[in-house]
Amino acid sequence: MRSMTPRLLLVALAATSVAAGCGGSSTDEGEDPCRPPSLRVEVEEDEPATPGGRIEVVGSDFAEGCLRDDGDPGTIEPLEKVRLFVEQDGDRISVAQVDAAGDDLGFRVTVGVPAGLTPGRARVVALASDESDGDPIARAAFAVAER
Repeated sequence: MRSMTPRLLLVALAATSVAAGCGGSSTDEGEDPCRPPSLRVEVEEDEPATPGGRIEVVGSDFAEGCLRDDGDPGTIEPLEKVRLFVEQDGDRISVAQVDAAGDDLGFRVTVGVPAGLTPGRARVVALASDESDGDPIARAAFAVAER
């Protein structure tokens, strides 16, 4: 028998992201010392997200400026007005706007899964601009179930 206690299942961890304020800087070896923002999606139970349901979006390292891994703290401020979209098949649907805060320069927000999503894969993308068609600074994929 299945337990009735909800469990959070980590569905996806962002694998691709670009730091908002430090793209283009490099060391002598040609590597960017800036740490990019990360994004992940969490859903309840052991199931994919359901259209019309809820998911939790968790972000960290959303900095205005360069969050460095090389020992130099750089100049960092929390990134404000991060726009979150759910994206599937080339369409982007706005689901939230958040401000990064705290020691992890992050956020945690519960958003609705758009009702029009089809079963398969979708992703949450984070943008640092007011435009819905800009380049994401972080993204995280998740599975979508049938209703």
